[in-house]
Amino acid sequence: MGDTIPFFYYDILSRIIPGGLTLGVLAWVGVKAPEFWEKLRSPGQEGWRTVVVPLVYLGAAYCVGLLIEAISDFPGISRATNKLMDYAFYKAWKQYETPVRFADAGQFEDRSRRQTLRFWAWEQVVFGSSPSMFSLAHRFQTEMKLFFHSIPACLVLAIAPLLKREPSACMKTPLWLVVASLMLLAAYVREKRRWIQVLASVNHPRVIPSALASSDEKPR
Repeated sequence: MGDTIPFFYYDILSRIIPGGLTLGVLAWVGVKAPEFWEKLRSPGQEGWRTVVVPLVYLGAAYCVGLLIEAISDFPGISRATNKLMDYAFYKAWKQYETPVRFADAGQFEDRSRRQTLRFWAWEQVVFGSSPSMFSLAHRFQTEMKLFFHSIPACLVLAIAPLLKREPSACMKTPLWLVVASLMLLAAYVREKRRWIQVLASVNHPRVIPSALASSDEKPR
């Protein structure tokens, strides 16, 4: 049961909530819902629909959230997210530099080596640390994705007034772009907090394997 809770928490925060938010935003800006959804919401037989409709909406929200997560792995977007994680890892190390017993701190200045160290450190938490350490680090990762996966909904709200040629677009579009930027900033802050927790978890007398210190090592 303890192993299940972190992943259930992950599904709710990083997939269902952003997916539900995106669906709500699409409905609010006027995107027409599928016909079967309109039939479910039509009057009559409210008894069974009070159970079915929320379940259908939760399932749809999960699927949309999963789609957003899949899109974030597309080549162009994944490079941006990888840079975000790398920068957060680097800043976390700079903040936590003194206590961490790495073999060669200079490795963090090289991006390819730093990426290898990042993968290594996360694997130590996933496979080698206590479940409580993993759950805590996983929580911060989940919160990062909650903010990051909510950005598409903000972008829809920013673009919709322009497409509709609303007079208030000059105010609404910049406003929602600012909100999207704040979501990105919040995602970075939580990602940095995750790596601080990861570095704290691997802070022990064991040093990084010498293979990782080699300049020939390639990121996995």
